[in-house]
Amino acid sequence: MPKIFIGHDSVLDDVLAEVAHSLKKRGYEVVRGDVQPSSIQKKTKIELWEAFYEDTDILLISSRITLDSEILSSFKRLRGIVFPTIGINSCDIKAATELGIIIANGATSENVECMAEATVMLISSLFLRLPWKLNLFQENIPRPSSNQFSSRMLAGKKVGFFGFGRIAQETVKRLSGWKVEIFSCTRTPKHEEWSNVKFVSLEELFCESDIISINVPLTEQTENSVDWNLLSLMKPGSFLVNTARGKIVNEDALYKALESKILAGAAIDVFATEPLPIDHPLRQLENVILTQHMIGHTRELFDSLVPAAVENTVSIIEGRLPKYICNPSVISNCKVFGLQNASDF
Repeated sequence: MPKIFIGHDSVLDDVLAEVAHSLKKRGYEVVRGDVQPSSIQKKTKIELWEAFYEDTDILLISSRITLDSEILSSFKRLRGIVFPTIGINSCDIKAATELGIIIANGATSENVECMAEATVMLISSLFLRLPWKLNLFQENIPRPSSNQFSSRMLAGKKVGFFGFGRIAQETVKRLSGWKVEIFSCTRTPKHEEWSNVKFVSLEELFCESDIISINVPLTEQTENSVDWNLLSLMKPGSFLVNTARGKIVNEDALYKALESKILAGAAIDVFATEPLPIDHPLRQLENVILTQHMIGHTRELFDSLVPAAVENTVSIIEGRLPKYICNPSVISNCKVFGLQNASDF
């Protein structure tokens, strides 16, 4: 009987409990793990896994539990790791793939669409100077005179996307009636599919855009890629939105660009250290929207994660490719599926 380890998590425990219940009803052996500390991602001690190395087939855990190559190579029967949400950066994907371990996540349509809606909201909020207007109300400051307003319309502006995956594409669809020009820098331009998008170099993206949304995954190549050299290219009065991963944007450079007014504002949902430290310089700025990695969280999103996690897990156990596979190159390692060769698919 396949053995499934399901962790606990401070944010996703209701989701994980429901997944565990559903898999138990299907007759699978489910073991629950210990609660992880708060919402802070930290390296998991290898000793904590020793009881599971011999007979665990599936790990179903949140991205706040880290799995390095040493831990992964210690499992004897591990066939798959299922993350209920989109994030998979806590796992050494290269090592898992080399070991023949399938990685699947919760990249449901609701997950993508919620983030697209949230991105449009943040873009519009920055141009309309929502933080400033909220502060006026909260501080009971009288309405300012007309010459004190610097809010701007989004219409007629250039919106740039660093990366052009599913979230960026859904965001562009939602901006179709906003009378904006769309720019994108991506490794795989889709010229024929997206005639309304101008695909440009990274430098041109930062030079031309009035606002840039960060939509690339966090990799060795993208970590700290949005640095002072790029931010200093942006037009005075431009904006930045980051809902991808915190370590993509160098936070020191971002603070410098905001304080020096190269950037008129920024909306940041993700940070290099989460939660963002209380004394972090970004918290002292008035021209930022800061949220704690939850800007796109909705009831519809969380409701979609349970069936996706169950489907991913059952597919791996039954030797089928999961719907939300993250490392499709793993299929060349046919031992995972008990197949003789990849053509059996």
